[in-house]
Amino acid sequence: MDWPLDDPTFSGEDLDNVFIYASRGRTGVCRFVGDEDLSERSLDGEDLLPWLQDMASKRGTPGIVALLGDSAETNLKGVHNPQALRNLPFTRQEFEQVINLFSLHGDTARVINRSDFAFFSDVVPLTGPGKAIYYCCRTDGTYPGDLAVSAVFFPETGHTAAIVLGSSDRLSDELAGRIENSEEAFVHPLLLFGILIEVEKKRHLRLVDTKVYHLLKRVHVLSHMNKISSTSEISSENYSVDLWIEVSRLRIALRAWQQELAKVEEHITMLERDFLTRPAVYDAASSAGSNSDGSMTETLGPTLWRDSAIVTGRRMQKRLREIKTEYDLKVQECTMVLDGMALSTQLSWSQIGYQDTQANLEIAKDTRQDSSQMRSIAFLTMLFLPATFIASFFSTTFFNFQPSESESVLSPYIWIYPVVTIAVTAIVMFFWIYFTKRRRDQAPSLKSAAIDGGAMV
Repeated sequence: MDWPLDDPTFSGEDLDNVFIYASRGRTGVCRFVGDEDLSERSLDGEDLLPWLQDMASKRGTPGIVALLGDSAETNLKGVHNPQALRNLPFTRQEFEQVINLFSLHGDTARVINRSDFAFFSDVVPLTGPGKAIYYCCRTDGTYPGDLAVSAVFFPETGHTAAIVLGSSDRLSDELAGRIENSEEAFVHPLLLFGILIEVEKKRHLRLVDTKVYHLLKRVHVLSHMNKISSTSEISSENYSVDLWIEVSRLRIALRAWQQELAKVEEHITMLERDFLTRPAVYDAASSAGSNSDGSMTETLGPTLWRDSAIVTGRRMQKRLREIKTEYDLKVQECTMVLDGMALSTQLSWSQIGYQDTQANLEIAKDTRQDSSQMRSIAFLTMLFLPATFIASFFSTTFFNFQPSESESVLSPYIWIYPVVTIAVTAIVMFFWIYFTKRRRDQAPSLKSAAIDGGAMV
């Protein structure tokens, strides 16, 4: 099956085809057991490689190292590319150095390239002691502000190294501030992912508030129209499905992210059970010493970081459950608005149907009155038509009711009348039947052409 392998190697094909390289702003942050404050510095130009080598040399020290790369969309307003995270803030050579010194997993390429939905992946080694645990996470790329994180955690030493893509100056400050204020929680390998979850929650809440507000306005307009009929002039945007599709898509994204949160919560349990409760093999001498007040080293120490990580993991699980509850409420809010939109639209069309029915009843009443008048006209026509015909017929010169002795009452040309009458009547009836039949035969083809034309539009 197609699953991530224990071997973290990046393939040359991924490096060539997935990523786009351009050196941009990078920020390096780190904090280790024994440090009072977070170390943060900008990594421009030739500063990157020495910093990476320095961080790699501290792999045996419990703590966190994070490389924050700026997004390619930082300076673009109102423009979002779902594949923007493929634009790395490194040159090809720099990224290969990051891969080697941070020991990132090759599955990072697949996760970053997947922009349609959010995704969290953990690769736990199956064999051999001292193996690293690899993490890859990507938020939904449909909306601006998406992020990707690739990290590696060494359970034997408590060291976590990570790279964050899609950052910005504001977000870098927020991430650094959260790590600095995390007390002893920075030793947990999923702390950075927990921060990402909090950042993503704020993005989702903003999206829900914006999309739901606009759809609620649409529902309000539809539900407060005084009179709607099939001939009413209504703005086309009131019946546009774009907002409905956007809110539906957002609801799907929220549910998908909830599933990824459940995976994170499940992994925290596995991490505590299988890795954090094992005896530590970290050499205490490698980070001996303490601060002047003994706070950090005495609290965590070189081996007690596991206890702090266990406590942090349980706090994270509790917070994840709270966040999932908030997402449930937002999903219900989206569902409520979508149902309200469907109900308002249905009521509007019901009102149109009711008014059209009333109009049809008025038409039927008028038609009935016209039919009564037509019957009266037909009665008068049938009453006077025979007399009119007889009067017209006998008023012709074919009859002479006061003939002289040499004249007859009936003209010898009387035969002209029936011959001409029958011929003209036959011609008129023929053309009437012909054109009526032709019009009836053309009706289906005209109807099909109208349907095809409407479908093309």
